[in-house]
Amino acid sequence: MNNLTQAKTPWLTGTSVEEKRAEIKHYFHNTWQTYESLFALINNDNAYYLRPEPLRHPLIFYFGHTATFYINKLILGKYIKHRINHSLEAICAVGVDEMSR
Repeated sequence: MNNLTQAKTPWLTGTSVEEKRAEIKHYFHNTWQTYESLFALINNDNAYYLRPEPLRHPLIFYFGHTATFYINKLILGKYIKHRINHSLEAICAVGVDEMSR
């Protein structure tokens, strides 16, 4: 695993666009690696498919949910034009499964 540090949320102020982009990119990568490190703690693949809380999706959903959130934001901001996997993103876009009860 890379060096994970507790990064402070960057302010959107500054005088250098390049430095601000680098700061935001570092923050994003650090946050993403920290998030993935939580899933690295799961030592049994079957655990990804369990529903520890009946009103929640299985853990595997949350692994894709955050990535889908970022894809949706990148499309909304017109930074990318095409989805990676439309059907998988549609499944992972919704949060709590309130209709299951």
